[in-house]
Amino acid sequence: MDNKIYYEIARIVLEVNLPEKAIIEPMEPYCIYRVEKKTPDIFLNYSFVKQLKLPERLPIYKKDQEEIYELEEEVIRFVHRCSPILKEIDGTIKLEKEMGDFINRYKKDVPNQYEIFLLEHQMLNEKKIFYTMGLEHLLATQRAVILHSAYIDYKGKAILFSAPSGTGKSTQAELWRMNREGTEVVNGDRSILTCRDGIPEANGLPFCGTSKIYKKKTLPIRAIVVLRQGKQNVIHRLQPLEAVQWLLSECNVMFGIRQDVENTMDLLTELVQIIPVFWFSCLPDVSAVSVLEQALIDYEQEFESKEKK
Repeated sequence: MDNKIYYEIARIVLEVNLPEKAIIEPMEPYCIYRVEKKTPDIFLNYSFVKQLKLPERLPIYKKDQEEIYELEEEVIRFVHRCSPILKEIDGTIKLEKEMGDFINRYKKDVPNQYEIFLLEHQMLNEKKIFYTMGLEHLLATQRAVILHSAYIDYKGKAILFSAPSGTGKSTQAELWRMNREGTEVVNGDRSILTCRDGIPEANGLPFCGTSKIYKKKTLPIRAIVVLRQGKQNVIHRLQPLEAVQWLLSECNVMFGIRQDVENTMDLLTELVQIIPVFWFSCLPDVSAVSVLEQALIDYEQEFESKEKK
Protein backbone atom coordinates (compact mmCIF):
# COMPACT_ATOMS: atom_id res chain seq x y z
CA MET A 1 0.00 0.00 0.00
CA ASP A 2 1.30 3.43 -0.95
CA ASN A 3 2.27 5.63 1.98
CA LYS A 4 2.17 9.12 0.48
CA ILE A 5 1.27 12.68 1.40
CA TYR A 6 0.70 15.48 -1.10
CA TYR A 7 1.44 19.15 -0.48
CA GLU A 8 0.89 22.18 -2.69
CA ILE A 9 3.08 25.24 -2.10
CA ALA A 10 3.22 28.20 -4.49
CA ARG A 11 1.20 26.12 -6.99
CA ILE A 12 3.93 23.44 -6.89
CA VAL A 13 2.72 19.93 -5.99
CA LEU A 14 5.01 17.75 -3.86
CA GLU A 15 4.52 13.99 -3.53
CA VAL A 16 6.12 12.75 -0.30
CA ASN A 17 6.79 9.03 -0.25
CA LEU A 18 7.16 7.92 3.37
CA PRO A 19 8.93 4.90 4.87
CA GLU A 20 6.73 1.85 5.33
CA LYS A 21 4.42 2.08 8.38
CA ALA A 22 5.30 5.74 9.02
CA ILE A 23 2.22 7.59 10.24
CA ILE A 24 2.32 11.36 9.93
CA GLU A 25 -0.31 13.19 11.92
CA PRO A 26 -1.42 16.64 10.70
CA MET A 27 0.56 19.43 12.42
CA GLU A 28 0.00 23.17 12.19
CA PRO A 29 1.04 25.12 10.19
CA TYR A 30 2.30 22.47 7.75
CA CYS A 31 -0.94 20.56 7.38
CA ILE A 32 -2.77 23.48 5.74
CA TYR A 33 -0.65 22.78 2.64
CA ARG A 34 -1.84 19.17 2.39
CA VAL A 35 -3.94 18.40 -0.69
CA GLU A 36 -5.66 15.40 -2.17
CA LYS A 37 -3.71 13.38 -4.72
CA LYS A 38 -2.59 15.54 -7.64
CA THR A 39 -0.12 15.17 -10.48
CA PRO A 40 3.22 15.92 -8.76
CA ASP A 41 5.82 18.41 -9.92
CA ILE A 42 8.34 17.01 -7.43
CA PHE A 43 8.81 13.58 -5.84
CA LEU A 44 10.40 13.26 -2.39
CA ASN A 45 11.41 9.79 -1.19
CA TYR A 46 12.15 9.40 2.55
CA SER A 47 14.20 6.53 3.94
CA PHE A 48 15.64 5.51 7.31
CA VAL A 49 19.25 4.24 7.30
CA LYS A 50 21.65 2.99 9.94
CA GLN A 51 24.44 5.31 8.85
CA LEU A 52 24.74 8.46 6.76
CA LYS A 53 27.53 7.95 4.22
CA LEU A 54 29.37 10.89 2.70
CA PRO A 55 31.75 10.92 -0.30
CA GLU A 56 35.45 10.60 0.43
CA ARG A 57 36.24 14.06 -0.87
CA LEU A 58 36.06 17.65 0.23
CA PRO A 59 32.72 19.45 -0.09
CA ILE A 60 32.41 22.13 -2.78
CA TYR A 61 30.54 24.27 -0.26
CA LYS A 62 30.51 24.40 3.52
CA LYS A 63 28.78 26.86 5.81
CA ASP A 64 27.60 26.47 9.39
CA GLN A 65 25.68 23.17 9.52
CA GLU A 66 25.58 22.51 5.77
CA GLU A 67 27.96 20.74 3.39
CA ILE A 68 27.42 20.18 -0.35
CA TYR A 69 29.26 17.58 -2.43
CA GLU A 70 29.07 17.41 -6.22
CA LEU A 71 29.67 14.09 -7.97
CA GLU A 72 29.46 13.22 -11.65
CA GLU A 73 25.88 11.96 -11.41
CA GLU A 74 24.46 13.65 -8.31
CA VAL A 75 24.63 16.40 -5.76
CA ILE A 76 24.69 15.44 -2.07
CA ARG A 77 23.68 17.84 0.70
CA PHE A 78 24.52 16.95 4.28
CA VAL A 79 22.99 18.92 7.11
CA HIS A 80 24.16 18.60 10.69
CA ARG A 81 21.11 19.50 12.77
CA CYS A 82 21.84 18.00 16.17
CA SER A 83 20.62 20.94 18.24
CA PRO A 84 20.64 19.86 21.90
CA ILE A 85 17.64 20.72 24.06
CA LEU A 86 16.82 19.90 27.65
CA LYS A 87 13.50 18.30 28.63
CA GLU A 88 12.06 17.22 31.93
CA ILE A 89 10.76 13.65 31.72
CA ASP A 90 9.32 11.98 34.83
CA GLY A 91 11.03 14.55 37.06
CA THR A 92 14.44 14.03 35.43
CA ILE A 93 16.20 16.51 33.15
CA LYS A 94 17.30 14.71 30.00
CA LEU A 95 19.30 15.83 26.99
CA GLU A 96 17.46 15.32 23.71
CA LYS A 97 18.10 16.32 20.14
CA GLU A 98 15.64 18.56 18.37
CA MET A 99 16.67 17.69 14.83
CA GLY A 100 18.97 14.92 13.66
CA ASP A 101 21.48 14.89 10.82
CA PHE A 102 20.13 14.14 7.36
CA ILE A 103 21.21 13.87 3.73
CA ASN A 104 19.51 15.03 0.52
CA ARG A 105 20.55 13.38 -2.75
CA TYR A 106 19.72 15.06 -6.07
CA LYS A 107 20.28 12.93 -9.20
CA LYS A 108 21.36 15.15 -12.09
CA ASP A 109 19.76 12.98 -14.80
CA VAL A 110 16.47 12.42 -12.94
CA PRO A 111 14.98 15.89 -12.45
CA ASN A 112 12.34 16.39 -9.77
CA GLN A 113 13.18 13.13 -7.95
CA TYR A 114 14.89 13.56 -4.58
CA GLU A 115 16.04 11.20 -1.84
CA ILE A 116 16.09 12.19 1.84
CA PHE A 117 17.91 9.90 4.29
CA LEU A 118 17.38 10.02 8.06
CA LEU A 119 19.03 7.96 10.78
CA GLU A 120 16.71 5.14 11.76
CA HIS A 121 16.33 6.13 15.43
CA GLN A 122 14.83 9.50 14.52
CA MET A 123 11.18 10.44 14.81
CA LEU A 124 9.50 11.60 11.61
CA ASN A 125 6.69 14.14 11.78
CA GLU A 126 5.30 16.86 9.56
CA LYS A 127 7.66 19.52 10.90
CA LYS A 128 10.67 17.33 10.17
CA ILE A 129 9.42 16.65 6.63
CA PHE A 130 9.40 20.37 5.89
CA TYR A 131 12.74 21.04 7.55
CA THR A 132 14.53 18.20 5.75
CA MET A 133 13.08 18.38 2.24
CA GLY A 134 15.44 21.19 1.17
CA LEU A 135 12.63 23.51 0.15
CA GLU A 136 15.00 26.26 -1.04
CA HIS A 137 16.44 23.90 -3.66
CA LEU A 138 13.07 22.46 -4.68
CA LEU A 139 11.69 25.95 -5.27
CA ALA A 140 14.76 27.02 -7.23
CA THR A 141 14.23 24.16 -9.69
CA GLN A 142 10.73 25.56 -10.32
CA ARG A 143 11.86 29.22 -10.62
CA ALA A 144 10.60 30.21 -7.20
CA VAL A 145 12.40 31.60 -4.15
CA ILE A 146 11.75 32.35 -0.48
CA LEU A 147 12.10 36.05 0.35
CA HIS A 148 12.62 37.18 3.94
CA SER A 149 9.64 39.53 4.08
CA ALA A 150 6.39 40.46 5.80
CA TYR A 151 3.60 39.78 3.31
CA ILE A 152 0.35 41.75 3.41
CA ASP A 153 -2.79 41.50 1.32
CA TYR A 154 -4.08 45.00 0.59
CA LYS A 155 -7.29 44.88 -1.40
CA GLY A 156 -6.35 41.71 -3.24
CA LYS A 157 -2.71 42.53 -4.03
CA ALA A 158 0.51 41.70 -2.19
CA ILE A 159 2.86 44.28 -0.71
CA LEU A 160 6.07 42.74 0.64
CA PHE A 161 8.25 44.40 3.27
CA SER A 162 11.73 42.89 3.01
CA ALA A 163 14.43 43.46 5.64
CA PRO A 164 16.75 41.64 8.04
CA SER A 165 15.28 40.51 11.35
CA GLY A 166 14.66 43.35 13.78
CA THR A 167 14.45 46.07 11.15
CA GLY A 168 10.70 46.61 11.45
CA LYS A 169 9.02 44.74 8.62
CA SER A 170 6.39 43.24 10.96
CA THR A 171 5.81 46.71 12.42
CA GLN A 172 5.11 48.18 8.99
CA ALA A 173 2.82 45.28 8.08
CA GLU A 174 0.86 45.79 11.29
CA LEU A 175 0.61 49.55 10.72
CA TRP A 176 -1.05 48.87 7.37
CA ARG A 177 -3.44 46.36 8.95
CA MET A 178 -4.46 48.82 11.66
CA ASN A 179 -4.72 51.92 9.48
CA ARG A 180 -5.82 50.77 6.04
CA GLU A 181 -9.12 48.92 5.71
CA GLY A 182 -8.87 45.85 3.52
CA THR A 183 -5.42 44.83 4.81
CA GLU A 184 -4.56 41.36 6.09
CA VAL A 185 -1.15 40.07 7.18
CA VAL A 186 -0.56 36.80 5.29
CA ASN A 187 2.88 35.97 6.72
CA GLY A 188 4.92 37.98 9.19
CA ASP A 189 8.36 36.77 8.10
CA ARG A 190 8.55 35.08 4.68
CA SER A 191 6.93 34.76 1.28
CA ILE A 192 7.61 32.78 -1.88
CA LEU A 193 8.18 34.74 -5.08
CA THR A 194 7.12 33.30 -8.43
CA CYS A 195 6.46 34.67 -11.92
CA ARG A 196 4.20 32.66 -14.21
CA ASP A 197 3.10 33.90 -17.60
CA GLY A 198 4.59 37.28 -16.78
CA ILE A 199 2.56 37.70 -13.57
CA PRO A 200 4.66 38.13 -10.39
CA GLU A 201 3.02 36.45 -7.41
CA ALA A 202 3.57 36.21 -3.66
CA ASN A 203 2.75 32.89 -2.03
CA GLY A 204 2.28 31.85 1.58
CA LEU A 205 4.37 29.15 3.25
CA PRO A 206 4.43 27.51 6.69
CA PHE A 207 7.63 29.20 7.89
CA CYS A 208 6.75 32.43 9.69
CA GLY A 209 9.51 33.14 12.22
CA THR A 210 8.33 34.47 15.56
CA SER A 211 5.34 36.26 14.03
CA LYS A 212 3.16 33.12 14.18
CA ILE A 213 1.20 34.52 11.23
CA TYR A 214 0.86 32.15 8.29
CA LYS A 215 -1.87 31.81 5.70
CA LYS A 216 -2.08 29.85 2.48
CA LYS A 217 -2.68 32.60 -0.04
CA THR A 218 -1.35 33.49 -3.49
CA LEU A 219 -1.71 37.06 -4.80
CA PRO A 220 -0.29 39.22 -7.59
CA ILE A 221 2.48 41.48 -6.28
CA ARG A 222 1.85 45.23 -6.23
CA ALA A 223 5.29 46.16 -4.90
CA ILE A 224 8.28 45.03 -2.84
CA VAL A 225 9.62 47.45 -0.23
CA VAL A 226 13.21 47.16 1.05
CA LEU A 227 13.02 48.59 4.58
CA ARG A 228 15.53 50.33 6.75
CA GLN A 229 14.97 52.18 10.02
CA GLY A 230 15.34 55.96 9.75
CA LYS A 231 14.85 59.26 11.54
CA GLN A 232 12.48 60.41 8.81
CA ASN A 233 10.55 58.86 5.93
CA VAL A 234 12.65 58.74 2.75
CA ILE A 235 11.61 56.60 -0.21
CA HIS A 236 12.81 56.05 -3.76
CA ARG A 237 12.43 53.40 -6.41
CA LEU A 238 15.42 51.15 -6.95
CA GLN A 239 16.81 50.62 -10.43
CA PRO A 240 16.60 46.99 -11.63
CA LEU A 241 20.23 46.07 -10.92
CA GLU A 242 20.10 47.62 -7.44
CA ALA A 243 16.79 45.89 -6.77
CA VAL A 244 18.18 42.45 -7.68
CA GLN A 245 21.17 42.97 -5.38
CA TRP A 246 19.03 44.03 -2.41
CA LEU A 247 16.51 41.22 -2.91
CA LEU A 248 19.11 38.50 -3.39
CA SER A 249 20.61 39.39 0.00
CA GLU A 250 17.26 38.53 1.63
CA CYS A 251 16.51 35.35 -0.36
CA ASN A 252 16.92 31.79 0.93
CA VAL A 253 19.15 30.19 -1.69
CA MET A 254 21.48 27.18 -1.60
CA PHE A 255 24.52 29.15 -2.76
CA GLY A 256 26.54 25.95 -3.00
CA ILE A 257 24.41 24.80 -5.97
CA ARG A 258 25.27 26.97 -8.97
CA GLN A 259 22.09 26.25 -10.91
CA ASP A 260 19.98 27.34 -7.94
CA VAL A 261 21.74 30.70 -7.87
CA GLU A 262 21.34 31.14 -11.63
CA ASN A 263 17.63 30.28 -11.51
CA THR A 264 17.09 32.72 -8.64
CA MET A 265 18.94 35.51 -10.42
CA ASP A 266 16.86 34.90 -13.58
CA LEU A 267 13.64 35.06 -11.56
CA LEU A 268 14.58 38.25 -9.69
CA THR A 269 15.75 39.90 -12.92
CA GLU A 270 12.37 39.18 -14.49
CA LEU A 271 10.42 40.36 -11.45
CA VAL A 272 12.12 43.76 -11.11
CA GLN A 273 11.33 44.55 -14.74
CA ILE A 274 7.61 44.16 -14.01
CA ILE A 275 7.00 45.39 -10.46
CA PRO A 276 8.42 48.34 -8.52
CA VAL A 277 10.96 47.74 -5.77
CA PHE A 278 11.28 50.65 -3.33
CA TRP A 279 14.02 51.46 -0.83
CA PHE A 280 12.30 52.96 2.21
CA SER A 281 14.02 54.40 5.27
CA CYS A 282 11.07 54.98 7.57
CA LEU A 283 9.62 55.77 10.96
CA PRO A 284 7.70 53.13 12.97
CA ASP A 285 4.42 55.06 12.83
CA VAL A 286 1.42 55.67 10.59
CA SER A 287 3.23 58.43 8.69
CA ALA A 288 5.24 55.68 6.95
CA VAL A 289 2.01 54.15 5.65
CA SER A 290 0.98 57.46 4.06
CA VAL A 291 4.38 58.01 2.45
CA LEU A 292 4.51 54.50 0.94
CA GLU A 293 0.89 54.70 -0.19
CA GLN A 294 1.58 57.95 -2.05
CA ALA A 295 4.71 56.48 -3.65
CA LEU A 296 2.65 53.54 -4.94
CA ILE A 297 -0.01 55.86 -6.34
CA ASP A 298 2.61 58.09 -8.02
CA TYR A 299 4.33 55.08 -9.59
CA GLU A 300 1.08 53.61 -10.90
CA GLN A 301 -0.07 56.92 -12.36
CA GLU A 302 3.29 57.37 -14.08
CA PHE A 303 3.13 53.81 -15.41
CA GLU A 304 -0.41 54.31 -16.77
CA SER A 305 0.64 57.56 -18.45
CA LYS A 306 3.54 55.82 -20.22
CA GLU A 307 1.26 52.96 -21.29
CA LYS A 308 -1.17 55.40 -22.93
CA LYS A 309 1.66 56.95 -24.93
